[in-house]
Amino acid sequence: MRGCVRLFAAVALVSLSTVAAGDKPPLVSAEEFLSGEYDFRLVRAKCIVKDAFRDEINPDYAYLTLLWDNKIVYAAVKAKTLSDDEIAALIGAGVTIEGQPQPRLYDQREKLGRNFQIKGPEFIKVVTRATEDPFDVPDISTLEGLGPGDLQHVGRRRFRGRVLAVWNKTSALISGLGKFDMPETLAAKFVAPPAPAVGEEIEVSGFPETDIHHYTLVRARWRGISAAVAPSEAATDITARDMTTDETGRARYRHDMHGKTVRMRGTVRSIHDPGGRLLLDDDGILIPVDISAAADAAMEVSPGCTVEATGVCVMDTENWQMNSVFPQIKGFFIVTRAPGDLRLVSRPAWWTATRLLVVIGTLFAALVAILIWNAALRRAAARKGRELFREQIGRVEADLRTEERTRLAVELHDSLAQNLTGVSMELEAGHVDIAARTLKSCRDDLRNCLWDLRSQALEEKDMTQAVLRTLQPLVNADRVKVRFNVPRKKLSDNTAHALLRSVRELVVNAVRHGHATTIRVAGSLDGGKIMCSVQDNGCGFDPDDAPGVLQGHFGIQGIRERIEALGGEFDIESAPGKGTKAVIRI
Repeated sequence: MRGCVRLFAAVALVSLSTVAAGDKPPLVSAEEFLSGEYDFRLVRAKCIVKDAFRDEINPDYAYLTLLWDNKIVYAAVKAKTLSDDEIAALIGAGVTIEGQPQPRLYDQREKLGRNFQIKGPEFIKVVTRATEDPFDVPDISTLEGLGPGDLQHVGRRRFRGRVLAVWNKTSALISGLGKFDMPETLAAKFVAPPAPAVGEEIEVSGFPETDIHHYTLVRARWRGISAAVAPSEAATDITARDMTTDETGRARYRHDMHGKTVRMRGTVRSIHDPGGRLLLDDDGILIPVDISAAADAAMEVSPGCTVEATGVCVMDTENWQMNSVFPQIKGFFIVTRAPGDLRLVSRPAWWTATRLLVVIGTLFAALVAILIWNAALRRAAARKGRELFREQIGRVEADLRTEERTRLAVELHDSLAQNLTGVSMELEAGHVDIAARTLKSCRDDLRNCLWDLRSQALEEKDMTQAVLRTLQPLVNADRVKVRFNVPRKKLSDNTAHALLRSVRELVVNAVRHGHATTIRVAGSLDGGKIMCSVQDNGCGFDPDDAPGVLQGHFGIQGIRERIEALGGEFDIESAPGKGTKAVIRI
């Protein structure tokens, strides 16, 4: 498109320079114009202005509809200095124009096709002016026998009648006074407001078009003949469904009601403008009602009100076009004529569906807010409860740890005191060897006790690591294989301490007395019981003939008493030369 614009500018400069040099633009025919031979060249044309109006998109321009050699051509002219009346005065005039043919418009109307571009009003020369008196034209009865296509080539026609209805300030429906042998009513679209009053007798002059049913005079002018009289026709009560369907329910417009006074009732759905139109809902069918003549009454009306509208029925039908031989009826609307034509029947109930939805929505929002608030409170309470629970658990764990370690200290104190008492008794009896072994056992117990108090084995979260840490100072790690599959958190400190002391005693015995080279320590959960075993490949012994307390050996007996105090069982399986297996069940 930019290339075309540049080409147009270049050709325009050449054309203007040619004119400036004194060459007069050639006079061309409509056929030559349509051939494209003179595109972008300055030419002249003789034609008749059929229509003229200001561009509603760009008010600096006006559009002319030209009758050129019996063909319709559109022209655009810069009209910034022209008034609307001066533009309208061109209608019907014979003119000579100078401009440039273009294959299309380079704006929003580029689908218009080939058109004539006129630089300004000074390039339009009026050869024959339009009739000075627009009403000094043939009456509309001269159109009888002409087809819709023929109307493009006739000029102004006049019509006399009484105004039935006025809408949009520039359109009117006029009823004939019976002086012409033509249809009773026609519509008029005026060049500019004001429009005549309802009931006024007028004479109107304009260019005829048709929708096959009636004539419409466009670009019309009017003059009054007599003062307005009040409408006297009685209104016909009719429903929207009767207007749009037949007795079988098929779609059918009652075109015979065009121009008749009707009365319809319905619910107001919307008001576009207090002085414009409202939409009336009658059994689901929307009826436009022009309320410009009843604007004061419309101020009392709001959506949802039931109203009764009385006015003239106007069928909304397209005008004939070359590609639309039978124009479609788009619908109908009612035009009020006086404030009393719009009557308020009832106002909508306060408790409407909309208000009900608002209340339901408000209650739902409140319910959602309450649920969210409750959820937040529950989360806060749960968080606070977890914090208090953790604090309580911490206190309980600290108390249990203190209690169990106190019990451990009491147990060690009692066993050590018992052993020392036995040493004293053995010395009095003269059993020095037994007393020496007992003292040695006391020394071992005391050393183990001191080690336990310093050891961090009870703080280990893995029992396998706790066992290895307990055995580390006494046995070479290469000899011992530990697999203790019991979670530390399932054992109290007292139970864990008893197991660690028992495993240590059994492993030390296996090394010291059994001369074992491989020792396996295993632990597992079996239902509600803790199973712990210590198995070695030492020399073994006969459990029934093993030395006991009387010989100064307190290890096995101490393990048995410690396990039984926890409600458990302790068994030893061994034989000379076959190693030893000790099993603890708690």
